[in-house]
Amino acid sequence: MGENTLGPIIKKIRKQKNLTQTELGNLIGYSQNTVSNHENQKRALSEKGISKYAAALGTTPQELFMKSQPDSHSHVSKTYYDYYNADFDPTLVNSPVSLDQDPRIQHLTAADILLGKYAHQKDIFITRINSESMNRVIPNKALIIVKRINQWQELQDGDIIIVQTGDDLDVHFSVKYYYYNNHQQLVALKPDSSDKNFTESYYSNDELENIKIIGKIVSYTVQL
Repeated sequence: MGENTLGPIIKKIRKQKNLTQTELGNLIGYSQNTVSNHENQKRALSEKGISKYAAALGTTPQELFMKSQPDSHSHVSKTYYDYYNADFDPTLVNSPVSLDQDPRIQHLTAADILLGKYAHQKDIFITRINSESMNRVIPNKALIIVKRINQWQELQDGDIIIVQTGDDLDVHFSVKYYYYNNHQQLVALKPDSSDKNFTESYYSNDELENIKIIGKIVSYTVQL
């Protein structure tokens, strides 16, 4: 029998959502027997399979792993991170105000398993997304885990990033996919939304001087 530690939590969440094994299987393309074997840990789960279950159950693979830990309140290693409260206000990211002096900035503990390789890194902060621009990937109001980025060269195609445009009197923030077109030397910021009001934006290398990168989203979590 292959390794499978997520079966019990998949079963628990399925029942919380009042889904039968057959109904869950139909959502992800598995038979009822396969779902039963997964839930009862009689069959190994691949990374692709875990992602399918997470999406069908309205959660993330990281959340499944975190919830599967025994007595998570006492045994899961956790770390404190900066948490930017209320609607996302990235102007606070590089604020000269001390964290201890600014009441808008709090601290939040997060299980290290949720952040994976980003656990313990000092350039990580947590906040909530306040946009429908990426709602096919990240639901509005989801908690997002963001890695601070200072240079465009640190980004890779397909990164989901937060950028600031405009001046102090007219600041605008966007959450979109990042892509770079080497041939045209243009940066493309693309939404992935069911709302057609969100559109692609293109910037030349010169125009990038007026755009501030806040960071890239490395993980997110939703409330069931």
